[in-house]
Amino acid sequence: MDKIFIQDLKIKTLIGIHAWEQQVPQTLLLDVTLAFNHNKAAGSDEISNTINYVHVVEKIHQITDNEHFQLIETLAEKIARLLLSTFAVEQCCIKINKLGVLPNCRALGIEITRKK
Repeated sequence: MDKIFIQDLKIKTLIGIHAWEQQVPQTLLLDVTLAFNHNKAAGSDEISNTINYVHVVEKIHQITDNEHFQLIETLAEKIARLLLSTFAVEQCCIKINKLGVLPNCRALGIEITRKK
């Protein structure tokens, strides 16, 4: 299966269970991998036959700019469901890194893979 990816997409959003996390936006780094058949795009060299990275990022921002999540697990699931329902992809992998949360730890996070 062919894949496209977006790596280290920096998002500022309200996320977390603590009171301060519901007031102060935090930085997340997202990696998104979308599996699909790219033969039509490769043969035509037309953007209309592939997944437009800009549109993927816009969809992610629709979620993170307008909603508050307590758990990164919930955010990952919501992003995966939206991407699978919006784009012609067979599978997606969402990795979310929450930065600077624990001492002596650069990031913590979750990685999920979902199929249609």
